[in-house]
Amino acid sequence: TGSSSVDYKSETLPTLSGKDGAVALSEALNVNASLRYLNLVYNGIGRGGAVALGKAMEVNASITNLGLWGNEIGSEGAVALGKALEVNASITNLNLYRNGIGKDGAVAFRKHSMLSVAQNLNLVYNCIGRGGAVALGKALEVNASITNLDLLGNEIGREVASTPGKATAVNASMKTFNVH
Repeated sequence: TGSSSVDYKSETLPTLSGKDGAVALSEALNVNASLRYLNLVYNGIGRGGAVALGKAMEVNASITNLGLWGNEIGSEGAVALGKALEVNASITNLNLYRNGIGKDGAVAFRKHSMLSVAQNLNLVYNCIGRGGAVALGKALEVNASITNLDLLGNEIGREVASTPGKATAVNASMKTFNVH
């Protein structure tokens, strides 16, 4: 029987970290149907690794929890994950803490309906800015699944911080919304 959880930190097996490690892992995920929890904290997978994982998530329907914090996936990686979640409804918990997804990554989440899948989304310290917050706010107006959204440290500004907050007034599923 296989494990349902992988909690991998780069100092454990440094030869598997970075983009090459993410690509190798992605190939395995294409045929794995038992893994539920994948945590790749601070592995330096970067944009290329996130793109490879995104492609794997298009076919892997078993993973429900994906932790990619501190991997500098950027907006390109966020777009790849967004595209994957258009066809993969299994990921309910997504942690992208400190990945530099920026405004373009937040807009991609809206464009690719990523917020209609995840229940818990951590986007802390991603340089989303005002435009990204507005895009997320618009997505939340029609979202019925997200219950927890964390946007702490995203250079949103006080006047724009209320945009996603206003959306939660029409979104009955939202339980926790953090911007401070």
